[in-house]
Amino acid sequence: MEVKKILIVEDEFITSKDLKEMLSEMGYQVIGIAVTGEEAIQKAKNDQPDLILMDIMLRGNMTGIEASKTINMTMDIPIIFLTAYSDKKTFEKAKDTEPSSYIVKPVTNENDLRTTIELTLHNHQKKLEEKQKYEKVLEETEDRLEKSEKKFDQIKQLLQIDSPSTENSLSSSLNKSIKIDFEDLFQDPNLPKWFNALGNSDRFHMVKYIKEKPRKINELENLLNKARTTVKHHLTTLENLGIIIGKISGKYIHFSLTKNLDFLSDRNAENYPECFDALSNTDRMKVLEFLRKSPSTIPEIENLIEKSQASVSHHLRILETCGLIMIQKKGRSNYYSLENERLTKMFSFYQHWKNLS
Repeated sequence: MEVKKILIVEDEFITSKDLKEMLSEMGYQVIGIAVTGEEAIQKAKNDQPDLILMDIMLRGNMTGIEASKTINMTMDIPIIFLTAYSDKKTFEKAKDTEPSSYIVKPVTNENDLRTTIELTLHNHQKKLEEKQKYEKVLEETEDRLEKSEKKFDQIKQLLQIDSPSTENSLSSSLNKSIKIDFEDLFQDPNLPKWFNALGNSDRFHMVKYIKEKPRKINELENLLNKARTTVKHHLTTLENLGIIIGKISGKYIHFSLTKNLDFLSDRNAENYPECFDALSNTDRMKVLEFLRKSPSTIPEIENLIEKSQASVSHHLRILETCGLIMIQKKGRSNYYSLENERLTKMFSFYQHWKNLS
């Protein structure tokens, strides 16, 4: 049996030492201990653990919650939050990152810890298998569509039909047909909420699944391999923004899209949630609106959003990773500017959806 690798993120020496000993006795391999959020992200990237035990409150500028969100954007690693903070406010913040589980310190019961870890690893494996199965079906469907398109082109040539070519990329046609009103969109309070709803990978896959045909809640549970309470939370978020609607049909409620979301059929659609999530933060929206006027340095952006340099750098890294901004060096300073084509594409999805009746 393969030994599972675990990364501990804990800034209290005694706690991390006790955890390491406990995990080693259970037969797990502790591949490292990180004491800051930044260190946790780097170790997760370099060492690729099977699971992370993450303390919520860490030394430095980045909390465990922020570190978890960054890790979830780029890596598929289950995270168990480990904290002495059991108050509702902290729990709600942690819940937004959708951790695999949550343990309150001090951890003294070895059986409880083992059970939580094993269940988390099992559920994550099931989720991966479901995702692979879904992606395989999607790939086979795309292959069939591609073959059908080729056959259609051959028939057109034989019949010498002079008709406009069908564009394969739906998003590119959107960009051509819609003029983006950035001034209006940046003032739209629903814009970051819409991106937040679809920036969550589970909700994105739910919407993509619902696009095919109306779905019952148990079908969505099977798709995500998540508890019904989690699925209901996602459905409520999507319903509140008018992205989906539930209608009673017989004994069941079936959920369907309120408006067509063409971009879900794009071949690169799997990459969109990362960008949507980046655009769901109001501070990052302020940064993008500011950069529309002219390229700017980190100190200038700090003055705009009144946040620390570490926080600004964190936001810029996320935007750069998604290809929404780029860096240009002038003299001794780095200037950040918009990647207009990418931003226009993302905004066009929302504006097209908004304009649909």
